[in-house]
Amino acid sequence: MHCISYNLIIFQIGESTAAGRVLGRDHFGDKLKDLIKGKLTPKPPAVWGTCSGLIMLANELENQKQGGQYHVSFLKIFRIFLLG
Repeated sequence: MHCISYNLIIFQIGESTAAGRVLGRDHFGDKLKDLIKGKLTPKPPAVWGTCSGLIMLANELENQKQGGQYHVSFLKIFRIFLLG
């Protein structure tokens, strides 16, 4: 597989089920995982996610939807509880 080197990948995804369907096609999500983890290029790109893009990057998901949400398992996310 030929891959162009990227410096930054931004995941601005609004709806996780639709994104999961796209990433599940033709092993696209697996190829994306390899790119993010630096398996396809000498230097892995910086990665930033918003909304469900951030959820997609998470190592672990709680209350994950069955048959739709896709995650890359790339980023450790900590929950912070603010008590008023």
